[in-house]
Amino acid sequence: MNIFNKVTLKTLAKNRTRTIVTIVGIMLSTSLITAVTTFTSSMQNCLLQNAIAQSGDWYGAIHSVEKKEVDKLNANDKISQVTSTQNIGYSILKDSTNKNKPYLYVIGIDNAFEKSVAVHITSGRLPQNSSEIMLPNHLFENGGIKNKLEDILELEIGQRVLDGKNLDQDNGTYNTKDGTSNNEEFIVKEERTYTVVGFYERPTFEQYSAPGYTAITVMDKTVTDSYLYNSYFKLKNPKDTSEFLSQYKLKNINTEYNSRVLVFLGVTQSSAYNIAIGSILLIVILLIMGGSVLLIYNAFAISVSERTKQFGLLSSIGATKRQISRSVLFEALFVSIIGIPLGIILGIVGIGITLLLIKDRLALMVTGMFAGSVPLTLKVSFWAIIAAVVTAIVTVLISAWIPSKRAMKVTAIQAIQQSNDIKMNSKKLKTHKWIYKVFGFEGALAQKNFRRNKKKYRATVISLFMSVVLFITASSLCMYVLEASSGTLSTNGYEICYYNVQSEIKGNDLSIEQFTKKISELDGVKNVSSVKQIYGELSVSNEIFSDEYMRQYKSVNKDGVLNTVSVDINCIDDISFEKYLKDNNLSKDKYMNPEKSVLIASSNMKIKDSETGKTSNISMLKQDKVKIIAKLSKFDDQGKNISYEDIELNIGLSKDKLVMGVYSNNGNTISVMIPQCMIGTVYKSDLFNNPPAIYVATNTHDSVAEKIKTILKDNNLPVNRLYDLAKEDEYSKNMIFIIQVFAYGFITLISLISVANVFNTISTNILLRRREFAMLKSVGMTKRGFNKMMNFECILYGVKSLLLGLPVSIAITYYIYKSINSGYEMPFTLPWSAIGIAIFSVFAVVFATMIYSMRKIKKDNPIDALKNENL
Repeated sequence: MNIFNKVTLKTLAKNRTRTIVTIVGIMLSTSLITAVTTFTSSMQNCLLQNAIAQSGDWYGAIHSVEKKEVDKLNANDKISQVTSTQNIGYSILKDSTNKNKPYLYVIGIDNAFEKSVAVHITSGRLPQNSSEIMLPNHLFENGGIKNKLEDILELEIGQRVLDGKNLDQDNGTYNTKDGTSNNEEFIVKEERTYTVVGFYERPTFEQYSAPGYTAITVMDKTVTDSYLYNSYFKLKNPKDTSEFLSQYKLKNINTEYNSRVLVFLGVTQSSAYNIAIGSILLIVILLIMGGSVLLIYNAFAISVSERTKQFGLLSSIGATKRQISRSVLFEALFVSIIGIPLGIILGIVGIGITLLLIKDRLALMVTGMFAGSVPLTLKVSFWAIIAAVVTAIVTVLISAWIPSKRAMKVTAIQAIQQSNDIKMNSKKLKTHKWIYKVFGFEGALAQKNFRRNKKKYRATVISLFMSVVLFITASSLCMYVLEASSGTLSTNGYEICYYNVQSEIKGNDLSIEQFTKKISELDGVKNVSSVKQIYGELSVSNEIFSDEYMRQYKSVNKDGVLNTVSVDINCIDDISFEKYLKDNNLSKDKYMNPEKSVLIASSNMKIKDSETGKTSNISMLKQDKVKIIAKLSKFDDQGKNISYEDIELNIGLSKDKLVMGVYSNNGNTISVMIPQCMIGTVYKSDLFNNPPAIYVATNTHDSVAEKIKTILKDNNLPVNRLYDLAKEDEYSKNMIFIIQVFAYGFITLISLISVANVFNTISTNILLRRREFAMLKSVGMTKRGFNKMMNFECILYGVKSLLLGLPVSIAITYYIYKSINSGYEMPFTLPWSAIGIAIFSVFAVVFATMIYSMRKIKKDNPIDALKNENL
């Protein structure tokens, strides 16, 4: 070790407090970078595993190829894994309720299929021979055909043919342009008998437009040349997938690229994902580096400033500028050797504990995002650690290089005299008169000291400024995201809904009324309503509308009728409607009497003033009692509009709140409620023959949803139309909570770095001013005078940082508000609690550091301090 390094180590040992704070700063910076890179690698691994769980562990696929092409894949050295399916053929489903999926599509699998292609078994097991079969759940949920384990299926299997060509799963049964049949033929080739041994979730390899429900059996190896095959494979290098598949495209073979998996391996035909992830990671790391450079640079700048005289003496005895620069860089590397490993350990432990503490919420979030539900766990990546180490070293070297360059420019005489440390003329040191009046001589002295040492104080103010801005803006972001998300959560009074209830399914005699009654009798159910909705256009003069509404909407057509007004007509079951009347103290005789046919509606709508930006409610109708004509569309079985029919609606009351499941305040729409007892008497039944939706209010949505699923399955009703909105709300709430945890965790660590910077700067500056304080004591400054001077310095730190930080924070908060307000309307609000915490924390940190530093020097002997030239 050379003499310069020994001198550097002695200097570090002599200034232990500053050295420890510098190491802590490097450690915090490294831990934050490590936490970010480790979390990114953990999330990347979680997304990859969930993609594999959903799409399968394969990179590319070729479809409808002969057996010889499969054999070539198996023999290819570039391929690490292959699995194939045998396309056995189609079988007509006579009882399918889905006209676009009239077939069962049977495939045979090999031994590697389950490992490579995503198959999620819900009951039973995989078939073990060619006489066993596993059926998809959506055969019942979507097609209305129910089977059970051990059922025997006798199938006529064949091929779909159109114009002499065989059709596969890529060819639908209906033309996409006009919905007419493509006139395909079905040719039976064989008969097979299968035993049902299992059921599985809808496979991702089956397109939604596919004409057949995919059933799985075992590949028939006795007859190989009679069938076509689909092969799924993994290349040893996933980056070669696109090029490898291109050779098959030249042969007009259908290929598939597993983009869901490859994108998380960094291999994608679109760079958008990698750019997005890389950009976010770069921004976060640059923010961390920015805060860290301020701290670490400030520590080395103080060190260089303190060692200026030492450098001058070394230069005078022959030390070169390069040796002095290397001395500073050696100091940086020495503290890095201690700080970086500790930071890596702290970062890994910190993010590991964080993931452990929020694992339940993370599990719910992942379940909401992926049906595979592979949990997010800690994944320590070698490259993530290398990235953290390199970033930390670069941060430290940048921080040390700047002051080292400054030290190289100072001559030996200037360094010994320290004539470059302070450059200030007398005019710039003038003090405001009010400072003398309020704080006296001590306050004026503090302000002069603040001005003549601006460089030393600037880093402290910037650190506090950054902490204030980051904390308040993060709080604002979380506040607005939470409010917007809460506003979009289920607020219609129900937690569960079941859409498009089929009143008649083969083999099922359960009526809508019986179904609703069964749900209402379940434990935990508070309320149930059945609502049929039909939509129409308003056909009346403008005179029925209120003046406020007409001012907002002046677009009138030649007939004098507003173009944009629609009517939402809701047929409500009698039990729910009667309960609504009772809850609102309304007359059953008036509003459920077919002879009077008086209806309840909601005509309120939200409008936004273009000038003020404020939102208010107005009534569309001029008065509660009004008769309107609604033009309704009538459709045939194919969904085509065949005619229109006008019906008269006699509205007798306008209410803000309607029956559960009926939307009030629904844009530019009048919502009308009709009780079921008026259908067939006042209004034609054929206008209301569409299936209803069932809405359920409950405090125990999980258990109630499972019980409803049981009712549906027992009565051959599809379960895929049941929606647990409360569970979806939980996903959103968990997402918000997780964002808050990581946002505030990030802000806390950045703030700790800033606090360390403030502590380092203030405490070191106080220690370096020992001679100054000794001189002031020697001329008679009292302890009270010192406290007064230090208190004013603290106020200067706090006020300057807040004067800069608060306006910037408010400006960013307003920008966040405008961004979120474009998608969800809400009033502009400042995060007053966060602002209060920030103001208190700034002064608390500054005053605490000042008190600590002053206590360390209060016992100094003025004579000894004046003699010591090293201070």
